[in-house]
Amino acid sequence: MTAEPIDGVVKYQASHTRGDVETSLRTLPAGIRETALDALTLFPELDAARTTLHDAGLIGVYPSGIGYGNVSLRLAGNLFLISGSGTGSSRLLGKQGYSLVRAFDPLENTVASFGPVQASSESMTHGAVYGAANKARCVIHIHSPFLFTSLLAEGFPRTPESVAYGTPALSREVARLITEELSPSEGVFVTAGHNEGVFAYGESIASTLNLILSLNMTKD
Repeated sequence: MTAEPIDGVVKYQASHTRGDVETSLRTLPAGIRETALDALTLFPELDAARTTLHDAGLIGVYPSGIGYGNVSLRLAGNLFLISGSGTGSSRLLGKQGYSLVRAFDPLENTVASFGPVQASSESMTHGAVYGAANKARCVIHIHSPFLFTSLLAEGFPRTPESVAYGTPALSREVARLITEELSPSEGVFVTAGHNEGVFAYGESIASTLNLILSLNMTKD
């Protein structure tokens, strides 16, 4: 039996402001504001995808109460919506369970977010994907002992085992993986230093969800 992964702990320096995400987007400069608000109309699809993953046991909570798994959607540039920290136990989130990441800096290890809840502890990693994969619109992070073990055995791209989740080092490794081994539009990789952790990203919510579900189907 593998040890229960340590997750759900925010390691970056968080600057979070409580409020309504859509209201915050309306304060952005023209152009980026319209793009972000238009992308926000995809929120129901993102939330439904998260529920599908929760039902599959790929997002949830461990017996210790620590949650795992998160989803995000690029709204404009490197501005993205992400499920909140400590939300893994809820099957249905709705708008109150998401946060807007307005800025992140892997070098300074900082994340600035806005919304009803604090952004996921994996926000920096999602940001690293969006920063390196310019065609990615959605990122999904799940936990699965089966997928984690089998993808490592199959030689899927992975970050080093020595690199822990939620750290600047992981952000650098993710950017390297995407640049050197994967694609700017879609891919799957394993975080070898974060037990059970698997990431997928793609050009749409549907295609990213399908990447995960098509892999998960083989476990039976």
